[in-house]
Amino acid sequence: MSNQASTETHPIEPWKLTASKALGKIQADEMSVQEYAESLLERIKARDEDVKAWAYLDEKRVMQEAKLLDETPKKDRGPLYGLLKGQKIYALMYDTLGWYGRSVDDLILPANIFAFWDDEDEDRSHGADVDELELPSAFDDVPEWYRIGLYTEGRTSFLLDDSLAAMRPVFDVIALKYAAIITPSVPDEAPIGLESTGSHVFCAMWSGLYVPVLNVSGFKGDHGMPIGLSLVAPRYRDRHLLEVGKAVGKIFEAEGGWETKIE
Repeated sequence: MSNQASTETHPIEPWKLTASKALGKIQADEMSVQEYAESLLERIKARDEDVKAWAYLDEKRVMQEAKLLDETPKKDRGPLYGLLKGQKIYALMYDTLGWYGRSVDDLILPANIFAFWDDEDEDRSHGADVDELELPSAFDDVPEWYRIGLYTEGRTSFLLDDSLAAMRPVFDVIALKYAAIITPSVPDEAPIGLESTGSHVFCAMWSGLYVPVLNVSGFKGDHGMPIGLSLVAPRYRDRHLLEVGKAVGKIFEAEGGWETKIE
């Protein structure tokens, strides 16, 4: 496909597409994997000096693999055929472990691959009832129990695992009463600059309870940085939470004041 045809087919640059939209265009033969890869590599060249996301990147190999993918018969293509993936081999910070996406649909892509099926279906409704939820005092020590297990090694520190394990089904029963629990993600808006990713203090409870959490940016702070809220669901309700996140995300985007920008 020529550069001219490429411009006419998709008016925005391929690197600006979410993963789910890029996959849709590739599957519909509206964009080749080589076009997509070339656009991503150009963006990496322009931004990686500041972002420093890549320790190693073989551009020649990427384009070779993209060419092979374009030549692969459709019957032999996998569900994520054509999407380019990087790999985080080792991370110094725990908050780098997890899935990140520019849209909920992007997060659903790996959920399909890893067979994240909920334990039960729930009725859907167009409206929502909002209740203010205060967890019982039995949950007060959950963040501290999690912190002790996180910062110490072995032996008696793991005795608290029994306490955490006992609270998980208790929380499941509470959370099952709601489509999702909305809670602050962090104490304040996202920090300016690259020196810090902000405080993780509000995440400790959810990590200790093993529950799925989806952060949705929707509000803007005094410094123009995003403020996110977290949606929390019971264990094994990941896909349900993603669907709730779609609906909540639309409301946040329309009324919250934060606008996602790609420049």
